[in-house]
Amino acid sequence: MAAYWVFAKTHRSWAEIRWSLINICTSVILLASLLFVSSLSWVSPPGRLELGVAVICVGRTIADYWWSWACYFPKR
Repeated sequence: MAAYWVFAKTHRSWAEIRWSLINICTSVILLASLLFVSSLSWVSPPGRLELGVAVICVGRTIADYWWSWACYFPKR
């Protein structure tokens, strides 16, 4: 992603900017979750951390399709 932003000579569309923002926000949320996992009491049972990561990832995918639907499926 970073290489594209630095070296691409084409005009960036809103879909690419939204995609990047969604991925950056998701990365920050996942990183914060993993860094502070020891202080979260609800993560202690087995499978809770994995479930939390899965929910974050599914939410990221829903946000991506919601905001970039026209880019993925343009009207003909």
